[in-house]
Amino acid sequence: SAYDLAYHQGKSLSALTFKQSVDFGHHLFTPLKSVATLDGGGFTLYNLAVNTIFDGQGSAFIQSTSGTTVHKNLAFEGADIKCYHDATIPNPAYGDTNDGNSGNAFAGTLVARASGTYTVENVHAKSGSVYGVCKIGGLVGANFANNFTMTNSSVDGYSVSNYDPLVPNYYCVPQT
Repeated sequence: SAYDLAYHQGKSLSALTFKQSVDFGHHLFTPLKSVATLDGGGFTLYNLAVNTIFDGQGSAFIQSTSGTTVHKNLAFEGADIKCYHDATIPNPAYGDTNDGNSGNAFAGTLVARASGTYTVENVHAKSGSVYGVCKIGGLVGANFANNFTMTNSSVDGYSVSNYDPLVPNYYCVPQT
């Protein structure tokens, strides 16, 4: 339930299994730090809202993966994910230029920062938005995984924005 997930905000979990769909009602959710095994059971998370200042991991339902991680059988509908820089820091620790690894604010719906061996199966995002800087995506923001596999997954009707209004002119130029 939304109550159960709220209890686990900001925590790392070895496993998470859904028994029903959950509607967050656009109430702000603090991302789970990590979840090694997630099985959504074919259920949907509705109206997830995450709005965080970049902390090296980013904004998403789950901040990061490491080791061997499997996330499967979950849908997101109406998610609104935002990751910003801390505008009170004149030269952010993550860089003051926008070349490659500098200036990032990772954001994705499922995971902000993937590493290790990461598998995504049957995960779908519909009618939502992701807002970050440089390393952003509909499902996964930054992919640093040594071994990454994604099957039977989709993003549909999403807005993905690459800009941070809190730090003027602090954005990435799309790579060609």
